[in-house]
Amino acid sequence: MLLTNWVVVDVRPQGADIERIVVPLPLNLLRIPLRLADPGRGERDLRAHLGRDERELLEALQRLAAAPDGTFVTLGDRDCPIRLTRDGGQLRLRGQADGAELRGAVPWRAVERVLRLAERDELHALDLLDVLAAGRGELLSVDAEDAVVRITVR
Repeated sequence: MLLTNWVVVDVRPQGADIERIVVPLPLNLLRIPLRLADPGRGERDLRAHLGRDERELLEALQRLAAAPDGTFVTLGDRDCPIRLTRDGGQLRLRGQADGAELRGAVPWRAVERVLRLAERDELHALDLLDVLAAGRGELLSVDAEDAVVRITVR
């Protein structure tokens, strides 16, 4: 497929002497190394390789899926809390870490797909790229003292 979504990473440093950096990455290009690393697309289940933080995130998403719209869960610790909210058709993220404010959104239908695959022990790296391709717009923003970073899907 020639048409693809793009992930664009836009870094705007807050210093006058530092150049802005914009890195556009076509999602299809990101699929190539994943297919080479796992030609069977599915021979390696990511769940077996999840760390504590990733398992905590997956459990939080499962709680949100079972809850009514508007429900939120908080991840992390008191110093760096991350709040996830199921809001209409979006999973919204808000938090603070190391003095930076984090905001993000992912289409809820993409989250549901990840949960279905994880439930069947069929969650793979290529599926996570499909989650990125499911939406358009700002995926994550980080506003820090020294830089502003925006990650968008176009």
